[in-house]
Amino acid sequence: MENPTGWVIRAIQEGYTKAAPAPKTKKTAAAAKGNFDNFEQQNYDFDSIEYAVLHEDPAAEEKP
Repeated sequence: MENPTGWVIRAIQEGYTKAAPAPKTKKTAAAAKGNFDNFEQQNYDFDSIEYAVLHEDPAAEEKP
């Protein structure tokens, strides 16, 4: 859009109304259900991870 201010002015002058949303089809309904997150959530013991990180011995790290 080259001139957003001009577009808004013209939209106001011409009585712009928002377009109605497209009806959902079976395909879009299935996509809306979500195929991305269809995996099982992993369980982490954050207390043990935090303890391991906070009590890490820096002298024990391997030095190249």
